[in-house]
Amino acid sequence: MLLPHPTQLEIRIQPNGARIGSPLGVQPIVEAHDAYGRVVKDRVPVTVALASGDGHLLGTVVVNAVDGVARFTDLRLMGGYGAKALTFTSPGLRSATADSVDLSPAVRSSIDRPDDIAGPQVHVVYVLPRGAKDRELDTKVDIANSVAAFQGWLGRATRMQIRFDLYQGDLDVTFFELSRPDSEMRLFGSFVVSEIERELAGAGVIQPDKRYLIYYDGTTAAFVCGGAAWPPMVGGQVAATYLRNCPGELARQRNDSPGYWEFAALHDLLHTLGIVSSTAPHHTANSWAHVPEPEDLMYGGGTSPWEPTTVDVNGDDYFASNLPDGLSNLATNVFMEPVAATVAAASAPTGVHPLISSMLPAHSPFIKP
Repeated sequence: MLLPHPTQLEIRIQPNGARIGSPLGVQPIVEAHDAYGRVVKDRVPVTVALASGDGHLLGTVVVNAVDGVARFTDLRLMGGYGAKALTFTSPGLRSATADSVDLSPAVRSSIDRPDDIAGPQVHVVYVLPRGAKDRELDTKVDIANSVAAFQGWLGRATRMQIRFDLYQGDLDVTFFELSRPDSEMRLFGSFVVSEIERELAGAGVIQPDKRYLIYYDGTTAAFVCGGAAWPPMVGGQVAATYLRNCPGELARQRNDSPGYWEFAALHDLLHTLGIVSSTAPHHTANSWAHVPEPEDLMYGGGTSPWEPTTVDVNGDDYFASNLPDGLSNLATNVFMEPVAATVAAASAPTGVHPLISSMLPAHSPFIKP
């Protein structure tokens, strides 16, 4: 009697648990079944491929089934953080698609990992006061999603993005625990950012050709949500958001619309790049480094809520191809790079993270301690 030929693939063990560059936590096992649902003895090649999500697979992607069972042993995933779908195929058989595999960052790093790109770039650091609760915002991709959300917005608004420090294609986030507990850091008030920079520099984290965006999981006694440098008036290489000092949540997905923390982080980071010059036509003398339009990313607050929808209203203060010499111009800043229109369009938000309407300050006053 003739036995039925194999007709379909079925996944016996679903893949799971992926960190960039590391073997999957659970490697998949795939079976070839006949028309009656039985595992067959035929020796068939089974190929795995990435069905959705950006990136690629490393390791042995074609395995010969033995007694109808294909066992994968060394699969690794590369690409952007988030859900990936794996599909298994074999000639003449119906394919099978695995449950989504979430790709997470590489294991936590306390050092700046090797850079994918050379030259000026912005490095991100997740900073905790000593002994504070660790929410793992670096390894749970909260920070990566937050940066991606405001990068997408900036790309759509300007066709440019910030040159962030990448490691193996993804945002490189360093973890750093301060020597002081939150109770002591609070005493620095508006100048927590300066103390964070001092500790980072003392630990050898700060490099001269980089700028730093700090997601600080601590508080300050002052009513501020972050701090920044503003060269040449206020020196430094660091911008910081004080996540425990003001309400709001980080973007949940990389293509969410930016919320308060995304705009605040981007706003303060631009200050650290020298934006807005004190000689800009609409620079607000009573609120250094700002412009007066509430819809502008660099609005300094006042009687109207901050509802950023634009980068440099009318293109005459800090972002234009033809700004007068002497004005700090984001369009020619070495920490910026162009993105294609198709790339910017691809980052259009699909999440529900709302735009802000906030009276909260984005950062501390620019006054040297």
